[in-house]
Amino acid sequence: LVPFSPSQRLVYIPAQWDPKSPWADARVRKAASLAVDRQALADIHMPGCDPIGIIGFKEDPFSVQLPPDPYDPDRARKLLAEAGYPKGFQGGKFYPYQGGYWPYGEQVANYWKAVGIHVDTILLDRPAWFAQREGGKMKGGIFIDPSSGPTIGGRLSYLFGRVSYGNYPDVEALWDQYRREVVSKARKESVERIQRLIYERTMYIPLTSTNSPAAFGPRVKGN
Repeated sequence: LVPFSPSQRLVYIPAQWDPKSPWADARVRKAASLAVDRQALADIHMPGCDPIGIIGFKEDPFSVQLPPDPYDPDRARKLLAEAGYPKGFQGGKFYPYQGGYWPYGEQVANYWKAVGIHVDTILLDRPAWFAQREGGKMKGGIFIDPSSGPTIGGRLSYLFGRVSYGNYPDVEALWDQYRREVVSKARKESVERIQRLIYERTMYIPLTSTNSPAAFGPRVKGN
């Protein structure tokens, strides 16, 4: 049994593109990332898996490997205070990924609550969750998204494509450049810059890899 899955879990923050939302401040998004104990999430819900800092696989030559944020609730509280929320804030609706992953999402919400980020957790089964996500109904909140494309380009096309909730102009320009470009070196440079900007701005909060059983038989080379 090979206990790996191409799917990973990340927090998607569509409210960051609402200028009136606390999530529009990158310090708030960073605080939410620092508030989560990814190793505990992995140990409890995904035994054998690891925290992740970016959504690409290390075997993908176009993927930039950046470290996950450490578990640092004290720094998270300081960032919230710097952003103007010393007593925390109401973060809107939170949609954990469907069904069997609800406890995973509820644990994330509890980490946030401990530093002052309060969310209204909405539990939806799989069909309802995807209907809401793909219908743009989660725009005012945040949710845990599955990222499962085989390459970083495939993963970003899911996040930036037809079901995207927003983007930044410079990132969008790089993404358009990446899609038009045919020279491998230039494509690699564009997509690497995109990944670094995502990381620097905490556009998404990568959480952990997952361990859904994927195959039986002898080990194969690579992931």
